[in-house]
Amino acid sequence: MSESNLSKGDLEELCRAFGVSTDGVKADLVQRLKQLSSEVGQNPNSVEETGETSLGNCDVDDQGDHVFEVNDFNIDPVAQSLKELAYQMKGKFKQPPLSNKIAEPDNPYTNTEECTNRSKRHYQEMEFDNPLGNLVLSEFKKLGNVMTNFNDRLNSVAMQYDSLCTIGTELDLAKESRSFSEVMTHIEKASALPNTQDNWLKGKDTLIEKAKALAEEKKNKRQKTTSLTENRESLFHKPNY
Repeated sequence: MSESNLSKGDLEELCRAFGVSTDGVKADLVQRLKQLSSEVGQNPNSVEETGETSLGNCDVDDQGDHVFEVNDFNIDPVAQSLKELAYQMKGKFKQPPLSNKIAEPDNPYTNTEECTNRSKRHYQEMEFDNPLGNLVLSEFKKLGNVMTNFNDRLNSVAMQYDSLCTIGTELDLAKESRSFSEVMTHIEKASALPNTQDNWLKGKDTLIEKAKALAEEKKNKRQKTTSLTENRESLFHKPNY
């Protein structure tokens, strides 16, 4: 309830001001003041009978120029009138201005640029005040660069190893091929692999040239063998005259 905004002590002072009993808990005091407020609304002179100063006899200067407006919130009119009475009798409970809009607190972190600048200044101050931290940070940066270079080197070596394995496989297939065309096909596949300046594959071209030479030699031997066989057969099958 809206009247709970007043503390029990404030309610007791109101009860004393209007000559109402202060016995009981906060809810009892609120109930008595509600009843008194309704009686005041029905009979404006009822407060004078209590022996206390009535609102009708108050000077204009005592009341002041305070205007109490009720907004769209669901505010109990009895509680509102109690607050007004408390302010007029004692001048102690100032009615706060009622507003439908709640002011948003300033948030220093809503401005991204300002937050970024603040962080930069913070880290700059840390670097200036902590030279040991600067040294550790510098070493970590160096370690990060070393790890990056190592990863790049590892990837390069892995690619070169794969290429070397592929070349070896193609040359083995070329060695086992029965025809010269198959031999040259595998050698051309090995030759099509990307070149590299690494020591691992510097001998790639030499290996391929040797494979080509062996293929040519193998071809020549086959041709020679075929020619000898044909000559031998021709001698055995030479017609008699």
